Amino acid sequence: MTTPRPILPAALGFASIAVAFGQGFWIAVACLIGALAFHVGYGLYRGDLTVSELQERAEAARSGFARAAAPEGESKPSGRVS
Repeated sequence: MTTPRPILPAALGFASIAVAFGQGFWIAVACLIGALAFHVGYGLYRGDLTVSELQERAEAARSGFARAAAPEGESKPSGRVS
């Protein structure tokens, strides 16, 4: 018997599409955010995730977004108008 781990993403995808067609797009987005919150909470509860690991992942994502937003060779705008 397979573990439920590979089935969960497929079930979540199916449920989000079903809610999106049945209730509306923003309800489906709210359901996905709720599922993410419960997934993170369960990971913290079981000890699979730590708060410091979540902070490291968030910082890596922020720095990745900043690098993607500013092409190489260009500096970030300072926000000052001269």
